[in-house]
Amino acid sequence: MSVGAVAVAAMLLLLSRDMCQGSSEWRMFRAGPHHTGASCSATDPRGELAWKFKTGGWVQSSPAVAGGSVYVGSIDGCLYAVDVSTGREKWRFQTAGPVRSSPAVVAGVVYFGSNDGNLYAVDADTGQEKWTLKTRGWVVASPVAADGAIYFGSLDKNLRAVNAQSGLERWRFRTEGSIASSAAVAGGMVYFGSLDRTFHAVHAKTGKQQWRFRAVEDISSSPTVVDGRVYFGGYDRSVHALDVETGQEKWKFQTEGQITSSPATAAGAIFIGSDDGRLYALDSKSGREKWRFEAKGRISSSPAVSATAVYVASLDGNVYALDVGSGRPKWKFETEGPLRSSPAVAEGMVFFGSDDEYLYAVR
Repeated sequence: MSVGAVAVAAMLLLLSRDMCQGSSEWRMFRAGPHHTGASCSATDPRGELAWKFKTGGWVQSSPAVAGGSVYVGSIDGCLYAVDVSTGREKWRFQTAGPVRSSPAVVAGVVYFGSNDGNLYAVDADTGQEKWTLKTRGWVVASPVAADGAIYFGSLDKNLRAVNAQSGLERWRFRTEGSIASSAAVAGGMVYFGSLDRTFHAVHAKTGKQQWRFRAVEDISSSPTVVDGRVYFGGYDRSVHALDVETGQEKWKFQTEGQITSSPATAAGAIFIGSDDGRLYALDSKSGREKWRFEAKGRISSSPAVSATAVYVASLDGNVYALDVGSGRPKWKFETEGPLRSSPAVAEGMVFFGSDDEYLYAVR
């Protein structure tokens, strides 16, 4: 490797670790409250199966990894806790509806939503229920934990902030559409999209609106917040970059398909998938395309990024590992079903679910 290549690799490593928010675990959807989708894992997977775990239904929930366990939901209505090294089941928690929401793990508690309309808090070690909060709609949006609160949206059109310990509601913010977007929390603000064609910024302590951005179509993509900007995709086939203080649009990048994928960010780039079957790498400042990768199916799940690779799942049943700088394929791993679950990178492995009903660990 040349001196120049070594310098670039070192820069990417430092930038990735800076964005990954200081943990080698993957404690919630998109890794942390800022939703960077960046991994602090020191070892990149090589594409070899470590283990797979069978559930009773499609696995469209995205895994969380913490404390030696992988937590993931299934369409069978269960949240599972699986040993990170062996793939053996530790416990399961049954709900009355499919679990598409991705869990968040904080201070020994797992928080997740179900299509039965509840947000659940269960003990991370035992699976024993601590509390439940009922809403009037499916909870498909993944909860985010920050500063002693859990923030989550429901198809009942409300974003709620609840006390993480007690489950008591602090506030709720009403929108004009259902909420499938997982909120990002940064700088005392909560950012999220809604199926009312609007992107919202509200104060984390009060739930009062700071600003809103009116889009052309609905928004279910979850945002990423970094360096004074918030990034997300929309049904308008566009990636948007907004100023976090004002909501003013800084740039927009057009794809050829709707975007439900959520962006990841590292090394001055935004990585996001589209229903056009492509993963795009965009310059975070200008929105200029750096590279694109074309899969054989739509990309509705969200990519994860490490110092050297971007990991993305496709409805073609494959997880692809791509070079972070060029987009060139490094390896791919094939499953027997479409992939809607977003990869989580931790402990030197990549974890993801498939519609073939398995949770996978690839090292």
